[in-house]
Amino acid sequence: MAYKYIKGKNKIRGEQTFVDNVSGSTYISASYFVGDGSLLTNVSGAGGGTATGQGPTGSLQFKSGSSGAISGSSDLIFDHTIPKFTVNSGFVVSRTSVSGNISLTAAQHIIGVNTAVLTGNVTLSLPNASSLSNGQMYIIKDEGGEADTYNIIISCSSGQTIDGGSTVTLESPYAAVNVYCNGNDKYFIY
Repeated sequence: MAYKYIKGKNKIRGEQTFVDNVSGSTYISASYFVGDGSLLTNVSGAGGGTATGQGPTGSLQFKSGSSGAISGSSDLIFDHTIPKFTVNSGFVVSRTSVSGNISLTAAQHIIGVNTAVLTGNVTLSLPNASSLSNGQMYIIKDEGGEADTYNIIISCSSGQTIDGGSTVTLESPYAAVNVYCNGNDKYFIY
């Protein structure tokens, strides 16, 4: 019997059975599977469990425990034809509370400024837009209600702009601003 080795990126279509050439046992081996997992059944997991795709077509599949079990949910659906990602549940993003000058990072999303404890204006420096992804966003909020006394100044790197300017200043109690970047040289308020 001739054996073929499959390496690299390949698509295998149709029903396939992989047989151990020594024992004759049916097996399948891969470092990972790509797709919705809905057709993976009775596959031995690394932990000795059984992997079975769960959820509707397009649901994201997750290894749910050390047994190697895979589960999916209609709460997280990816439609590759549009493409569109749907979240039918709560959505949590990172929140950073600040009470002084700070240089923001790509890992931050919501920046809550506690102006109630400030003794002067505070500056939030946005990272170079080229270090972020196109469409990456920040939400900046005066959580202390004192931005009219101590302003929140949002600045960007030299040569970059926020809606055409180099800074945006929050100067009203509980003010907020949402900005996104183009992943190159500009930020925009939305």
